[in-house]
Amino acid sequence: MILRTLKVCLLMFLFFCISSCAHNTVLSNPAKVKKTFVKMDVMITLVKTVDGQDRKLNAGSVASGAGVLYGNEIHILTANHVCDYSDVVNPAKQLGYVPSIKISAIDVTGERHVLEVVKQNEEADLCLLKGKDKKLDIPTLELSSDPPSKNEKYFNFAAPAGVFNPGVVPLYEGRYAGIFYGVYALYTIPVYPGSSGSPIVNSSGELVGMVHSVHRNFHHVSFSATHEQLSIFLANIKNDAKRPVLHLF
Repeated sequence: MILRTLKVCLLMFLFFCISSCAHNTVLSNPAKVKKTFVKMDVMITLVKTVDGQDRKLNAGSVASGAGVLYGNEIHILTANHVCDYSDVVNPAKQLGYVPSIKISAIDVTGERHVLEVVKQNEEADLCLLKGKDKKLDIPTLELSSDPPSKNEKYFNFAAPAGVFNPGVVPLYEGRYAGIFYGVYALYTIPVYPGSSGSPIVNSSGELVGMVHSVHRNFHHVSFSATHEQLSIFLANIKNDAKRPVLHLF
């Protein structure tokens, strides 16, 4: 009887160890990853002179991003649609408005950094920015050498609906489901407008994805650039590093 009890206990212990080790369940250093996070803040100003008076229209949006190294310099990685507002600006220009756009990032200490676009990939919805007036000085994420594994747990810092305060960044989690239609990486991480551009990391705090969209009918089905797309985009290619800064307008 005692021997049987010991066998049962041993089997239960082994099952617990195997099941607990089979999946990534905990982000090992969330405080370190959180320091790499930024809330993107975009302000669009449209000005039109009518009868000698300026008519001004302002529109803004919030998103998320994270610090990454590119060309041996700190940059901000976010979604390309956070950088490109041509769908708003071009019709306004046809109506006689003069547009201007200011893209900033607010880090976890509350410091604001004015940014300019360096590199874009519309297909993968990726955008890379650097400090406009001075070099950025924030911690950065490293890209994981391994792509995400199906059904493993991954983690996401984001500012959905602009929910963010210095030192307070919501943390979300979900599972990786695979490549959707051969184009997007699909996760079960809850997202909302404002999550765009937010980093997805593994349990070691390494970058594996970046949220760019969500299923319109279910906010727990989110889409990301694939690990391969990120690898290519963030590769330190000399030709990319020499390209001039892009100006949207």
